[in-house]
Amino acid sequence: MDIQGIIITDKDILGGQPVFAGTRVPVEALFDHLGAGVSLDEFLDDFPTVNREQAIILINRKNLESFLMKAPVFSNDQIKNILQSRKAINNWRRK
Repeated sequence: MDIQGIIITDKDILGGQPVFAGTRVPVEALFDHLGAGVSLDEFLDDFPTVNREQAIILINRKNLESFLMKAPVFSNDQIKNILQSRKAINNWRRK
């Protein structure tokens, strides 16, 4: 599964906000949770329609940055928030 297959945008699902494919869970929710120090397991418990593979592929730095640059589905503010959350996640991992 590549990153293009795990995120969809559809104007009829949350007004076109990027969501995990097959769900109504906004992608931004993953980064909000991880950035707040919530573990991936807790996120997956909170959002059981998201599978582990989807989340792991999305948080892989190389895939994420590539996707953000190629797919104009996020606003500049959303990209900024996602990248800030990634930085917070990396800092948390180093602790």
